[in-house]
Amino acid sequence: PPLPPQSAYRSLPHALPHLLRPSSARTLYAGLGPVLLGSAPTHAIIFTVYRAAQEPLHSDLLAGALAETAALATYVPAEVVAKRMQVRAVLCAKSAGLPSCAGAGSLVRWIYRREGLRGFYRGLWPTLWRDVPFTALQLALFDAVKKVWVGVGGELKGGEAAAVGFGAGAVAAAVTNPVDVLKTRMQVGEEAAMAARVKKVGGAVAEVAGQPRSMAWWVRRLWAEEGWPVLWRGLGARVAWVAPASAITLAVYERAAAALLGRAAAAAAAAEEEDG
Repeated sequence: PPLPPQSAYRSLPHALPHLLRPSSARTLYAGLGPVLLGSAPTHAIIFTVYRAAQEPLHSDLLAGALAETAALATYVPAEVVAKRMQVRAVLCAKSAGLPSCAGAGSLVRWIYRREGLRGFYRGLWPTLWRDVPFTALQLALFDAVKKVWVGVGGELKGGEAAAVGFGAGAVAAAVTNPVDVLKTRMQVGEEAAMAARVKKVGGAVAEVAGQPRSMAWWVRRLWAEEGWPVLWRGLGARVAWVAPASAITLAVYERAAAALLGRAAAAAAAAEEEDG
């Protein structure tokens, strides 16, 4: 079924006036809880695996790809819950009878009851196709520019790391935007059409279950109904969100890595002096 008209924003400038209305502003933070819960373990896995894999793989690209693949175990469930909460926040505001309008806990139980564990990994493959190249490009670009800027083994200062991270995130976000469109449609497609699948039965609200659709089905549908330009829909919003987030994340990562490596070097030096 087609997406509801309220979700068909043509661009970021077109969407913002609608989203910033008093009645809609709170939907901007829908799904914040799952995002926060998923971010810490996801980034911990990414940077730990990336650091550990750089030397044995002899490739920042491969190390970044491996790191992101490992992190999908925690990222995808959080992303699924967050995306569905964002869509339902809009639908629930218009239709109080829709199920699972009570919050993240209610939605998690509803997904598990209806779809099992598999439901939390809806959109796994397009997420993999988006995030593995994104993280690989982001981290490889960051380290490549860093080596040119300060040399091998050098450290970027806070502002420098943020600037390089911003550029790396912007490029990686733009390149992977088509798969982001596909991933988002797969994860929230059923939720966006929920109003059409809910009916009154004997005065109670009941849901008419829909069948999960494959990645190939969504590719065919998007191509047939909206054509190739749909793959670049949301590009401005994606870059505007990802680039600053990348700047903050990589600046903090650079600072933390330098501090930890400095402590490790100091501890090693102290141990050598004691042995000597």
